[in-house]
Amino acid sequence: MTNALLLIDLQHGMCAPDGLLAASGIPAEVERRGVLDNAQDALAAARNVGDLVIFVRLAFDDAFVGRTNRTPRFDDHEAAGRYVRGSRETELCAGLEPQGDEVLLDKGSVSPFASTVLSSVLSRHGVTGLTLAGVATHLAVESAAREAGDRGFEVTVLEDACAGPAELHEHSVSRVLPAFARVTTVRKWIGER
Repeated sequence: MTNALLLIDLQHGMCAPDGLLAASGIPAEVERRGVLDNAQDALAAARNVGDLVIFVRLAFDDAFVGRTNRTPRFDDHEAAGRYVRGSRETELCAGLEPQGDEVLLDKGSVSPFASTVLSSVLSRHGVTGLTLAGVATHLAVESAAREAGDRGFEVTVLEDACAGPAELHEHSVSRVLPAFARVTTVRKWIGER
């Protein structure tokens, strides 16, 4: 099996205490759960065994042409000019940046599939297994797991490298994600490699 590690929305605007999502409690959960350290450990392990590494972030062009999500929340992003490529909120978190030929995709949707070439990248590299980490668990990670499962990938979610509001994260990893993915920890995943 060819595996890819997909790191989703691990960017300043989503994860930093002074980021745009601070009021949501997500950055506090990222810190409390050690998500960035766990994601760095997963990234190092993936690089060590030669997995394809893909970073995806919410990042719009100046005209929001790449925006596919038409919900009110995304209307607010556009009206306020949030998450524009090159802004502080689109910068990936320290230690979680692409190296060499690793892929960075900008999305204009919740799902990393809907507004990117992710499916083509995975197909081109013959990926059959997809490992997910990122924020928010109940939104982008869950959307990715559902879509990847429907597309025939063997999906793994690294639950301790994901975060969302505590109650929603717990519901997602215990009740929703197991229907689409194997849910495990970074340490266990690394030990299986």
